[in-house]
Amino acid sequence: MRPVQIPPIEVSTGSKLSIKKSTFMHWNGN
Repeated sequence: MRPVQIPPIEVSTGSKLSIKKSTFMHWNGN
């Protein structure tokens, strides 16, 4: 099976979402 290549747009969106999620968890934790 070939590895599925993720388009750069999805990668950038995913990283932005993860950053927002981590910052939200950080604020929520304090």
